[in-house]
This record gives sequence, structure tokens and C-alpha cells, in this order.
Amino acid sequence: MRYFFLLSLLLSGCGYQWGPPASLPVVAVPYIAGDAEGTLTSELTKTVAASGLAHVAFLEEASYFIDVQMVDANHKVIGYGRVAGELSDQEARKTVTVQAALREKKSGKAIFGPIQIEASTDYDYISQGTSRELFPFSLVQLATESIAEETAMRPLEGELARKIVDALFRSWYTHD
Repeated sequence: MRYFFLLSLLLSGCGYQWGPPASLPVVAVPYIAGDAEGTLTSELTKTVAASGLAHVAFLEEASYFIDVQMVDANHKVIGYGRVAGELSDQEARKTVTVQAALREKKSGKAIFGPIQIEASTDYDYISQGTSRELFPFSLVQLATESIAEETAMRPLEGELARKIVDALFRSWYTHD
């Protein structure tokens, strides 16, 4: 018991705090420009709420808002397989880049950011006109390219949302 008291006393003297500050910021997550289906907006809202770093509220009730805009989304073939003796593309990487900032609601002034954040995921698919043969190291997503890419977006958006929350709130809780 005595050691715990001494440890607490030492840590409190250097400015270290246990847990989040007494009052968490109230943040809104407006619709993300370029998020056609709204899935990234939804994922970001859930990630902020689950992080314990801020309370999520409607824009009218919030003091801050997260401003995110899609910058780029691209698809690149990264793997080929030999199907029926011919080389065929079967694996791709989807990369999404956004620009994010945490802003004051009243003034619109950026508290953190804007910064560019990127996330990517790999997926495989069945090329048009190929049989269902798999090549070694396949990710076993036996679907057409468009369905495989759409399915891969869910984990990609989750990773992107975690990166946005980490980048925007990291400075909020660190001390100089």
C-alpha cells in the first residue's frame, strides 16, 4: 500500500494523468464528402464513440466537429495467376486517402489538421472469363472483382476510421 502511494505521488508530480481528462470534448461527425454510401461516416462515428476520447453528438450540441473529405481512392492489380495456361490478374490493393481535421464548431478553426491519412487492403477475385482455380497464397475471396472490392471496403474503412481518430485526438491527450 505504501509503494502504491509513493508511485502515485511520483507520477502526479511529473504531470502524468491516469485516464482521460475530467471532461471529454463533445464532437460531431458530419457526413463525409465523397462517401457515397455513408459507410465511412458511420464507421468513423462508431470509432469515435467507442474510443472513449470524446462524446459523439449532433452538430447542434457539439463544440467540435470532424471534417473529413475523400482525396483519392484507387485500385491497383498486385497479383497474377496462371489459369488454363494464361496469365490473369487475380489480386488487387484498394487504397483510400482522406484529408481530416478536428475543428471548432463556432469558428470553423482547425484544432488539429488538416492532415492526409491513407489506408489500404488487399483482396483477390475471379477475373472475367476464368475458371475458379486458385493460385498459391490466394486470400480465398471467390467473387467477381467488383464484389470482392466492395467486400474489402468494410475492413479498410474500419482501419481508416481508427487512423483518423488516433491522428486527431493524439495531441489532445499528450502533454509537453
